[in-house]
Amino acid sequence: MTIKKNFSDIQQMSFEKALEELEVITNDFEDGCSNLDQAVILYERGIALKEHCEKKLEEAKKKIEQVKIINQKPIPRTQQDSGEKN
Repeated sequence: MTIKKNFSDIQQMSFEKALEELEVITNDFEDGCSNLDQAVILYERGIALKEHCEKKLEEAKKKIEQVKIINQKPIPRTQQDSGEKN
């Protein structure tokens, strides 16, 4: 089940920024620095950050796959001949 809260700021974050905040939240949990209410909010935000990071990684993976496909296509003969000198 996906928790949907108003964490609209997350959508604007880079992968690195979101991962950094997720690490801070994880460390807070490990240190036990939160009361119950804060822990619930941090947990929900952590889930949203995790999902955002997964989405960013998936987008990057798709872009890499597209580049691989483009680079595997043969170059049309007209493009190959354009730089040749007679």
